[in-house]
Amino acid sequence: MREKRRRFRDQSVWTILFRMIRALGQPATTRTPKDVARGSEDTSMGSGSAPQTLGSRAISPVVVLLLAASLLVVVIVVSIVILVRLFSSSTPELLTTTSNGTPVVTAAVSNNTTPVPTQAKLIGNAISAEHVFGGGAAGTPLFVQPQEAVAGPGGTIYVADTGNKRVVVLNRAGKLLRSITSGFNGALQAPFSLAITPQGHLFVLDSDAGQIIEYDAKGTALRASNTALGIVHARGIAVDSAGHILVADPASNAVLTLNSDLTLLKQLSNATPGGAHLFDQPSAVAAGPGGVMYIVDSQNSRLERFSSGGLLQQTWQLAVSDTVHSPHVLPLADGRVLVSDPQGGKLLLFDSATNQVWSHSLIPGGPSLEPLGVALVGQSKALITCNGSGQILEIAIPRN
Repeated sequence: MREKRRRFRDQSVWTILFRMIRALGQPATTRTPKDVARGSEDTSMGSGSAPQTLGSRAISPVVVLLLAASLLVVVIVVSIVILVRLFSSSTPELLTTTSNGTPVVTAAVSNNTTPVPTQAKLIGNAISAEHVFGGGAAGTPLFVQPQEAVAGPGGTIYVADTGNKRVVVLNRAGKLLRSITSGFNGALQAPFSLAITPQGHLFVLDSDAGQIIEYDAKGTALRASNTALGIVHARGIAVDSAGHILVADPASNAVLTLNSDLTLLKQLSNATPGGAHLFDQPSAVAAGPGGVMYIVDSQNSRLERFSSGGLLQQTWQLAVSDTVHSPHVLPLADGRVLVSDPQGGKLLLFDSATNQVWSHSLIPGGPSLEPLGVALVGQSKALITCNGSGQILEIAIPRN
């Protein structure tokens, strides 16, 4: 006795597909009694007449194969979607560091803050610049592709005038006081990022030379990091509350911490022994209150915050085009973070407590400004370095 066929809902996907394909490949002929009689008459006419089949719906093997391939693609796509949803719900991992700087991975637990991408609506008002530096005489620009400006001692302003291969020193009125063109072992090649110590010393990252150079308030080079450190084309530096120098180095996919004498203290790599992937080509770094560290993860287009103990606490989405024109970060004392938006020609203000983001355009403004560097002046103002327009804007930090 023939086995009873299973109900359609109890059959597997592959069984259904196989039966559909087999049915398509078989001819199906429907003949009426009249057709049978006509067929007999045609047969009696002799063997020279070709037999005819009416109502046949035999399908070409090529069409069958195309239909089968299409159905197979649909099954594969549905399977991939299901797998992605399953694996995307896996538990995130956080980073800690041991006393000697070795990264260790620990699973995220309930008493830790896991990274939460910000999905807040961007709102905010335009900000007018209170002062604009860099116009130059007779319309000639004073700066060429500047990367960063910081406030120095006595009201001075240091500018990384990268296109002119120098560091410019201005007074509060914007007058050029002097230029620093000499490194520790020759001329500056590409002054890219600046940092000021509480003592008024200036650290300059010469990106092409792969060195960090320390200058005193008079512009005299005191010391430099060893070129064997391997930070050629590093992009950003910062000084933390302990006097250590933080270095964002996209070439080695690491953030380095140097002692005050510019020797290596520890290194935070993008890949941990446990396999956690933290960032890809870090392009900027900043030190926040209480030992907090902010890193711009350029390839993943996000800003990351690490606790003083090395735990990845929070992430925010950013628009990052490349490491040369990367957003810069200014942590504020109240926990907010001011971030430049080069592509939009704007400033972003992140509030980690409420997970809210405010977006502020600049006046004079527009995407051609390409704001990069963001540095604090006093308690409530900031210097915005505009790479596109070759200007330094001084603004009041918005409240929200």
